[in-house]
Amino acid sequence: MTKIRSDDVLKELEFELEEGSGPRFLLAVCDDDDRAKAIREAVDKRLESVGKDSINLSPTAITGNVVDAILAHSTTGNPAAVHLVQSKNFSSDQTDRFFRELNFQRDSISKLNVPVILWVNSGQLPKLASRAPDLWSRRTSTLYFDGSSISALLERIFGADNIGTDGQADEIATALREIFEAERGLNACLSVQRNFSIRNADGFIQRLKLNVGKLLQQCSKGRTLDVALWLWNASQLDLIVERGTRSKHGLDVSAYLDRNDLLLAMARQVERLLMQYLSQIERVVRSKDKISLLEFVTSASKKLWSNMVTAAIHEAARTQSIEYAAIEHYEPVAPFSPERSSSARAAMEFELWLVGAIEQKPEIFTDEEAELLKYLYGKEGNPEIRAPLPARTIQKMMPLLKEKVRLFLEDFPAF
Repeated sequence: MTKIRSDDVLKELEFELEEGSGPRFLLAVCDDDDRAKAIREAVDKRLESVGKDSINLSPTAITGNVVDAILAHSTTGNPAAVHLVQSKNFSSDQTDRFFRELNFQRDSISKLNVPVILWVNSGQLPKLASRAPDLWSRRTSTLYFDGSSISALLERIFGADNIGTDGQADEIATALREIFEAERGLNACLSVQRNFSIRNADGFIQRLKLNVGKLLQQCSKGRTLDVALWLWNASQLDLIVERGTRSKHGLDVSAYLDRNDLLLAMARQVERLLMQYLSQIERVVRSKDKISLLEFVTSASKKLWSNMVTAAIHEAARTQSIEYAAIEHYEPVAPFSPERSSSARAAMEFELWLVGAIEQKPEIFTDEEAELLKYLYGKEGNPEIRAPLPARTIQKMMPLLKEKVRLFLEDFPAF
């Protein structure tokens, strides 16, 4: 038997089957058919040990209604799990028909009130999302047994051999790295008497000013959102949003506010924040306080987010006819599922946009970038799609666009 290496993901699947309730649609992504089979055997064995049965169905074994096929193969009439097993060997037409049928029968399948696990390989994901958009949007969780969802998505968009980095580091990343190193040097110089010298301190200050200037220069070149994304990730600002927008009183403002709102608001202020950071350097040196661009950005963003949440809560209360007294006791509640975290939700919504299920593009991408992303995402399953831009332009855009997508999806590199 193939060794199962995705232990954490397997445990997540087992937990979902044992502790969850009601109809659920789970998407299991695995590019190794043997490993996928071993994982299903482990799940089935676990369910059998507690007296529950499971079903494994291949599309080729379903000649009519999916619901009838499930009931016909169940020994109890109430299976604890239904595996719908795809394979790389299925023809494109077979896969198309099966996905469309699942989308058509989604309501009937839900009425079975059992968890259904659709097993696919990563190359079939774009087709599933486009052929079964309603089913795709209803999925409870996506489990990647070959790696992280973000890595898999980046691989599908850009490909392992089609990144085009040319070994060049992003100017924003280089400037931030220089800033962080200069801050460490300046803080050490100011905090330890034997390390202090006016010459050393001035050298670190000039290095800070030079590289903040480089960030401002990138903003002037139209890369304000890129700078904001780097600062967002380096400051781990997603943690601010991670606690969600639902109060303990049930007041939900998610329809009015999400992580993109904070990101865009931060982007609008990033140049002002950088200028304010520069203006405080001299004061910090005089008072010998610690200097940190990340702490400065985090503090400003927390205030901005707090104001935005307050405004959104009042708007939600107004439209939902909720007593304003409840607002005074507002406490954010942490999301209870990894799929519902802000970064995971961003990845899900990003992919829904790529396949056309969501019309509005993420605002951080230009129209040209959006057109290229949709082409890159869809060309694997549709080689006849024509490139929207000249090959030379695409090659030039690829490195920074991949970096931008990676940062947007919270796949952040350590400095």
